Amino acid sequence: MEEALHKIKLSDSGTTVALAHNRQVDSSKAFAKILPWSTIVTSPAKFVVGCNMQEDEEVSYDGVFPEEVEVFRCGTCNDDAACYMPGTESVEHGPCSCSCKDGWHGASCLPLEVPDTFLPPVAERAVDVDTSCVVNQTMKSLTLNMWKTHHCYAGVTFSGVGAVLTFYFDNMPLHLPINITFTGCTFRGGAALQFFGGAEAAESSGVLIRVSQTVMRSSVVIFAFALPQHSDIAVTEVDAVQSSVVELPDMMSNMLSVVLLQNLVLSASSLLVSNVKARALRYHGPGLYSFGTLTLDRGSSLYARYCSFDEYTHLFYMNMLSVRSHSVFALLNNTMASGTSLLYQYSRLVVSDHSVLRVVGNSGSVTCAIYTSNLWTVQWSSWLDWRDNDVGVGAFFYDTGSAFVSIDNSSVVTLTGCRMGFTGLSRPLLSQAEAGYRFVAGCLTVAGREVTTAAELELHGINNGTTVAACGECTKEGDCFAALTTAVSDCKCQCAAGGHGDVCVPAPVPAGPPPPPPPPSPLLPPPPPVGECISDMVYPEVAQAAGDGLSWLCYRNVTFSGGGMSLMVRIGAMKGVVANVTFDGCTWRDGAVLLLLGNARAAVGSLNIVVTGNTFR
Repeated sequence: MEEALHKIKLSDSGTTVALAHNRQVDSSKAFAKILPWSTIVTSPAKFVVGCNMQEDEEVSYDGVFPEEVEVFRCGTCNDDAACYMPGTESVEHGPCSCSCKDGWHGASCLPLEVPDTFLPPVAERAVDVDTSCVVNQTMKSLTLNMWKTHHCYAGVTFSGVGAVLTFYFDNMPLHLPINITFTGCTFRGGAALQFFGGAEAAESSGVLIRVSQTVMRSSVVIFAFALPQHSDIAVTEVDAVQSSVVELPDMMSNMLSVVLLQNLVLSASSLLVSNVKARALRYHGPGLYSFGTLTLDRGSSLYARYCSFDEYTHLFYMNMLSVRSHSVFALLNNTMASGTSLLYQYSRLVVSDHSVLRVVGNSGSVTCAIYTSNLWTVQWSSWLDWRDNDVGVGAFFYDTGSAFVSIDNSSVVTLTGCRMGFTGLSRPLLSQAEAGYRFVAGCLTVAGREVTTAAELELHGINNGTTVAACGECTKEGDCFAALTTAVSDCKCQCAAGGHGDVCVPAPVPAGPPPPPPPPSPLLPPPPPVGECISDMVYPEVAQAAGDGLSWLCYRNVTFSGGGMSLMVRIGAMKGVVANVTFDGCTWRDGAVLLLLGNARAAVGSLNIVVTGNTFR
């Protein structure tokens, strides 16, 4: 309604428009685009507006409607929004319920009969229930039959931009169980696999999606909008090499991402992305990318675990995230060869109503673990779990210059067991904290030194902690989702009813393949004896810390190369009356990093550092 020629005109008795109790999924868009002078309400007609939500906040109507429009807030029972008044005898404002006149029907007193219960849709035509699979074919174009319960492909190659498989759940027989499987398939040259939901999560008899043992070459898997309730989705064991961006109609560029989420809503559903090994041939974008708002609701979960990404800027990039009503978002045991961040959060993040956000066991030579430019809100018995991540010489948090976590009196933040070059905090982590909050921090390794006391934590910008965690000790609040944990025994969480998995999270943990075997450890040369050097070699591309307990460290004519190559010399951990560090005639190329890291409490008498004749390119 942005054009001056478009108008809403209401007149006469009994005419009412109610715009109320709606929820907008994508709060980056305006709730209403209506010019105030385009709405004309002539009494006794009514236009009532109220209790509409964008994410978890009530919409503001300033400058949208003229003064003739009646506005009410959430918690108020508005007669005209709750009931059709011509058919209403009376309104009980406590429960906001309508008592109908004779001949009027339903909760709102409508002139037609309203069914009391939800009835699944009845097929207007026969549903195809064939369970056979398409096997060992090459397909460059295809048309899908949506009115079908089983879609199965095994060993199929989907090649080119014409091989785009799009599943529209609004057009599928959701009153029957849906099974969609891709096993051992190859997607290449712009092929794509897309799953589109609707404006809200539809009821279903269950949707099972499995994409496994898949090869992807410049292709993408997309999940968009509100998927049906009771969806069980897993994308596992993917080998991806992305050399070019996949361009799709009505979709923004996927920036070489392997999995793309567009305004995704999961309700009583789960999405697992596991054992994905991805490499971008151009250093660009995130491996997993969510734009718009990602919403996890009613016991839903999204897990990304055991994935590895090479030549990506971010492991997981999100615009906005809402985790609510006993739901879980988890990044577990993923690796990045190099990059900017493990988790990049562009806009608001809310974890509420017994929900959990976990970033645990991830590692990589990244600039920071958490990059955020907006507020994180943790409320109503929820948990932020940041444990056991290793970012080498990087920061744990990107320094925005301001605190970014708001926590209420029933929620918990855990920051323990992580290794980092520095915290990245120039301001306290908590921007707002209600009395009774819990912040468990400790057992951190910062620049090679363990940080174990409250005073040491404060020196690194970690203030307002309520519990200092000791290494090797486990507590209910520090290592488990306390709201659903009864006790901790031998560092194992004992779950109350409704708790799941090893830390008692509020939603079932999706089953998937085990972690891949670790790569063989590169053979690293031992530290040289005093007076000698590591010489004339190409150093393995690996992140390494050196110097601990040494008084002599020397490299001569050594080539260090690759984005995964970072050598951190922990000057602060060296010992001796005189400590010597020498890099003579070395070459640093293709993203290799040398970091000389000091410490205010270094146990050396004097220090000699010589970097001479080196080439950096």
